[in-house]
Amino acid sequence: MEWCREGQGEYIEGEKVVTIVKKVTTVEDTVDLIETDLTPIQEFYNKSNVFITGCTGFLGQLLIEKLFRSCPISKVYLLVRDKKGKTVDARLDTIFGDPLFQRLRNQMPDFRKKSDINRRRLHAARFGFER
Repeated sequence: MEWCREGQGEYIEGEKVVTIVKKVTTVEDTVDLIETDLTPIQEFYNKSNVFITGCTGFLGQLLIEKLFRSCPISKVYLLVRDKKGKTVDARLDTIFGDPLFQRLRNQMPDFRKKSDINRRRLHAARFGFER
């Protein structure tokens, strides 16, 4: 997908004509990015909260990057634990500093504000969440 400057007009994505409303500079701008119907996947995740386990693995990292970059989600909750002497924060700093996230960092520098780290354990009842 190519990004155009605000008011530059339209481009064709697949068989859809997409009108650019404004340039994406923050996570909040993603909701107002285009004036067109959302794809079925974007519609499914539109303004939703997503809970992801395994987010530090290969597929988890790809999923996080794609969700942030392509879908107008409200919040992503990440279940992460300390591992091999690294804290949760250190592990996430390493992951979000990876070249995989470079495009996302360029398009939406504050994308991490839309994530919440869950430091609970999988073996705990209801993952440690209170009712």
